[in-house]
Amino acid sequence: MEGRPATNGGNNLFSVSVRVEKAHEIVERLAVRRRFYRGGFFILAVIVVSAASAVIGITPSAWVYMLAWVGSSLLGTAAILWWLYLARGTSLYADAGRELLGGK
Repeated sequence: MEGRPATNGGNNLFSVSVRVEKAHEIVERLAVRRRFYRGGFFILAVIVVSAASAVIGITPSAWVYMLAWVGSSLLGTAAILWWLYLARGTSLYADAGRELLGGK
């Protein structure tokens, strides 16, 4: 048949199974990383809210500033963690692609 490259059925099946295996491995690694980031973010949130509560207890008029501090701290940290998660996911897919292409 013209126009179609000759492929060996076994190699094609092997290639597909390796790709599926790599995809599952990447999904598992990202799930572990996501749990790690969520746990770290929760711990940070507890610390920040506790510190803000202590300051508000000492100086009740500072609640507006503490609210802004808590909000900016949590939003900034969430944005950085989200960016790290996306960057690491891209890196994992790039590594898997290089490995499937034979290190090219």
